[in-house]
Amino acid sequence: MLKKIEQEQPSLLSNKILDEVDTPEESIDLLNTSRREQVHVEDAGVSAPRRAEEASRTGPHDPEPPENIRTHRTRYDPLRKARAEQDSKRRHEEEAERQRIQAQEERERKLRMRKKERFQVSMKLAQRTERGQPVMKNVIEHLLSKIQKSP
Repeated sequence: MLKKIEQEQPSLLSNKILDEVDTPEESIDLLNTSRREQVHVEDAGVSAPRRAEEASRTGPHDPEPPENIRTHRTRYDPLRKARAEQDSKRRHEEEAERQRIQAQEERERKLRMRKKERFQVSMKLAQRTERGQPVMKNVIEHLLSKIQKSP
């Protein structure tokens, strides 16, 4: 009878047991025995050797479940797919922005190099002799470099 009541409504059994006892120690003992009976009721379909094997594996002093076993179902998140898409889109945009900045820095670096080269060439071509004639060595180097650059 107690097992049937306990299966249907465990809190009613606890109240009924507490009403039947006189001292708090007796109530604790009764509650502990009813909990033991509840455990045995749950294991009713398992054979005794298997129960002993499981008890030896986990040990009677180890009531906590292993950490790798989930104790509850994860909630359904209706926005999970949308969040994943948003995250991937954000990562893609960040990567595109990073590439754009890198390309812009590369262009600016090339422009600075070309400007520096033009400045050096103009300084060489601007050199003059005492009589105001261009220095032929610099002019010939410039013409040679132009010929070598052409396809």
